[in-house]
Amino acid sequence: MEGETKVFLLVYVDDMLLSGISDAIVKKIVHSLFELTDLGEVRHFLGIEVLRGEDCYRIRLKNYIEELISKNGMHESKTTRSPMDHGFLKDGNNSAVFEDATKYRCLVGGLLYLSVVARPDIAASTSVLGRSFSAPSEADWTAAI
Repeated sequence: MEGETKVFLLVYVDDMLLSGISDAIVKKIVHSLFELTDLGEVRHFLGIEVLRGEDCYRIRLKNYIEELISKNGMHESKTTRSPMDHGFLKDGNNSAVFEDATKYRCLVGGLLYLSVVARPDIAASTSVLGRSFSAPSEADWTAAI
């Protein structure tokens, strides 16, 4: 209807993000309905860094990725152009069982979160790695790293 304004309220536990077409309307709603502290323009929400461009918003998880790298000792890992080795599925899985299945699950779970939130380019590879949750092999661990 004409004259209506949409305001979006995103809530996750105790984190809240309020957005709308007009700052004045958003502030009016905040002050009339809630007792909130206005922290200004969004910079971080749920661990996601929000960057404002001239005509768009960009999100990134740089800190999350750096933490994932650090937790799994991947600082010395080489980068690659492809999220997964093309021959991984063809090689078969004749390698030894990976000793720490929980560590594997944590890494793949972290990659899954990353693929859903900000990096859809790694979603297919992460899905393939998730097939080995119950009994990961050394080859699975190497592919995940």
